[in-house]
Amino acid sequence: MSDFEKGIADDGGNAPFYSDRIVAHEMVHAVMGRSMNMAALPEWFSEGIAEMIHGADSRVFNDLVAADGDDSNHFDSADFTTLANELTTTWSGSSAQYSAGYSAVRYLHDDIKSLGGEGIKDVMLYLSDNVDSGATLDDAITYLNGQGLTSFSSEVNFTSTFTGGAGATFMQNSFNFGNEDTGAIGGADVDGEMALDGRAVIADDKYLTLTPMSGFEVDLPTKGKFNDPLLTAQYNLQVGANSGESITVSLSRIDSQALGIEDLDVTIDAGDAIERIDKALNYISDQRANIGASINRLDAAASVNELNAQSTAGSRSRIVDADFAAETSKLTKSQILQQAGTSMLSQANASTQAVLSLLN
Repeated sequence: MSDFEKGIADDGGNAPFYSDRIVAHEMVHAVMGRSMNMAALPEWFSEGIAEMIHGADSRVFNDLVAADGDDSNHFDSADFTTLANELTTTWSGSSAQYSAGYSAVRYLHDDIKSLGGEGIKDVMLYLSDNVDSGATLDDAITYLNGQGLTSFSSEVNFTSTFTGGAGATFMQNSFNFGNEDTGAIGGADVDGEMALDGRAVIADDKYLTLTPMSGFEVDLPTKGKFNDPLLTAQYNLQVGANSGESITVSLSRIDSQALGIEDLDVTIDAGDAIERIDKALNYISDQRANIGASINRLDAAASVNELNAQSTAGSRSRIVDADFAAETSKLTKSQILQQAGTSMLSQANASTQAVLSLLN
């Protein structure tokens, strides 16, 4: 987001990276994400395309300066080769990789145009037209090669050619760092058209307006909202034991004004009267349907609550109430044991008396 901080340039951003160019870059990604299999495209291609929409000669120049080893000549073959080789390094989002991607896209664009095509547009159209089949950059290059519109047979063939010296040569011979053209598609350096500098690449006089809301109309639906003028009451009913288990019931006005027939006069315009009555009937039907739906939801909630109450009562009964059969069995057992004990005690006493009688 540092790109969008308040800049020093008079039209926003820090020259040469004006804010409108950054927005254009991100909009390219948005369009690609909606219209093609962007996830299958190499990062250098996605970023290179986004850079080419507004031009990135200034980025390439700065990266050449940063990568220069001898500080004497920023435009020697070794510097261009080093930058071109960034195309196949593991993507980290460095500025040099953006520059390499941008340069590679320009190289592919130039190759296609030299064979009679429309440049990188042909690649983008193929990717968009074949999005359902998951088209890749390799598919696009292979297809265009079959049509005689590119000299490269595959993505691998293209990247190996670019990093094998052809890319550095192209950059050294085709990039013009001495003029104000940014290298944007459709500009002087790329397509031989009108020069586009950092401000003209996205012209203010074409897109800027002092009345941006002119012709903009918002139609917000109010039906069922709290600010609905026809809403007379809204009840939030707790229907369960837990938080959030509630049902909202809304009741709307049903009077002549709400129905739109308060000033109905069939003698003035019968057709209009019939139309308004039809709308009123539809409105009433909608309200009946809403109320019916609310009743059904409440009935369902009541059934669930009744079932829960029965289950709770059964559980309580099992915990609190006595088991009559079990308690009767226990009582019978206790009585039998008591009677048996009494009988045994009587027999024991009788035996003692018999022994004593023998002794006497």
